[in-house]
Amino acid sequence: MKNFLREENVDFFKNIKLINNVPVKVAMIDTGIDTNNPFFSQLNISNVNDIQYDWHGTAVASVIAMTNRKTIIRNYGQERMNVRDLPGLIEQAISDRNSVINISMNTLVNAEIREYRVLIDTLNNLIKNSDVRVVVAAGNDNLDLDCLEKEKLYLIPAMLDGVITVGALGYKNKGRASYSNHGKRVNIYLPGGEVDYQITVAGSNKENKCYGTSISAGIASGLISGGFDLC
Repeated sequence: MKNFLREENVDFFKNIKLINNVPVKVAMIDTGIDTNNPFFSQLNISNVNDIQYDWHGTAVASVIAMTNRKTIIRNYGQERMNVRDLPGLIEQAISDRNSVINISMNTLVNAEIREYRVLIDTLNNLIKNSDVRVVVAAGNDNLDLDCLEKEKLYLIPAMLDGVITVGALGYKNKGRASYSNHGKRVNIYLPGGEVDYQITVAGSNKENKCYGTSISAGIASGLISGGFDLC
């Protein structure tokens, strides 16, 4: 089956080539994937938990798959994502021996509140003590993450230790996208598009168009599964 989404996104992928196009297990922590979309018909993609289809999870899964079609994708997320559920979902993905975990969500918390300080420490230790590469979206609010950190505000998981935080390149991949969060916590910038320069993804009606750092994170996860050591 032709990779028709990649054919639709020539400008985004013309300089992106895999090193090892071999099957690698990638876990997503996201909303549900529409596994009935024709783009997924010959791919190894499933929802681990009992959740319904949602456009966001489908879009991210399709970006990972169009980057490396041999990737085995398992979605561990849930319909209503809550930052407090991240430790359990990450532990589940690690225990199933996934090589990469992709998380395209963010929640801003006050690290001086004990509940969130404990959550941040728990997640940092969990990631530090595993061999899994955790790839996360930087977020789409044009925020300077360095300034947030000075104010004891944390964007989870974008500002966790040990993750690969991915920002978005904008129009024709020249420079940071106008919406992409930025700062020292952002490890790499990859194609994400702009409002008027969107990437084609799998959607409820075969194809959809969108932009954002979720797209960039999906590309990063696909590249890592294809042999790239991005960070």
